[in-house]
Amino acid sequence: MLFSHGGRVFAVARAQPGARGSLTKLGSLFARKRTALWWIDPGREAPGGGSGEPRLVWLSDLPSAGDTSYAGAVLRDGLLFADYYTSRIDRDFPWLLGMLLATDLRLAKLDLGALHALAEEQARGR
Repeated sequence: MLFSHGGRVFAVARAQPGARGSLTKLGSLFARKRTALWWIDPGREAPGGGSGEPRLVWLSDLPSAGDTSYAGAVLRDGLLFADYYTSRIDRDFPWLLGMLLATDLRLAKLDLGALHALAEEQARGR
């Protein structure tokens, strides 16, 4: 789910934390997944920051595990409301097991100023 705010483009999308071997390579059914917040760095000087090559920059995970993502987003009064589904968040199920178990719908409420601060921190750390 892409959205723009204050000259930056952000995404709420599935992420895969570090691979733990050949069975957990990117996209593997045995890997763990998260729903995460991302900044789309344009790779050039722009109102939203950025310099160098375009890149997708991880900002933070939302509470999620197992089978997760398919986000929606609403911006209102300086806040981001992101909805998504996830397996139980108190267990870190591999994606395959998460797909077979029940999922929950969750709603995250985030301050857009804080999201920009995370992106700015990443832009300075290039």
